[in-house]
Amino acid sequence: MSFLNAHEAVFEAMIEGWRMQQIGGRHLKEDSVSRALGVVRRFESYAGKKPWEWSAGDFDEWMALLVSQRKVEAGALTPGLGHVESSSCWRKRDDQDYGQEELLR
Repeated sequence: MSFLNAHEAVFEAMIEGWRMQQIGGRHLKEDSVSRALGVVRRFESYAGKKPWEWSAGDFDEWMALLVSQRKVEAGALTPGLGHVESSSCWRKRDDQDYGQEELLR
C-alpha cells in the first residue's frame, strides 16, 4: 500500500493512538483530550515538522512567541507544555538512529 503523504499518515495514526491511550488507558474525558490534541496540532503547525523531528529549541521558540507576541501569561503555558511533552514520546531521541523506513513502517 502506498500513501500520498506517508509522513502525514504516520502522524495521524500517532495522534489517534495517543488519543485512544489518553481516553481508554488514562480515563481522561474526550473534551480534555481534544484540547490537548489541539495544542499538539498547533505546535506541529508552528514547527512545520513532525514529532519525530521536534527539538527542545522548537518548543522554546514557540513558547517565547506566545509570551512575547501574543501576550500569553507564562503561567498559562504550563498545560500546553504538558500536552506537547506527553506527546513527545513520539520524538526521536538523539541517541536513536531511525532510518526513513523505520518511521514509515
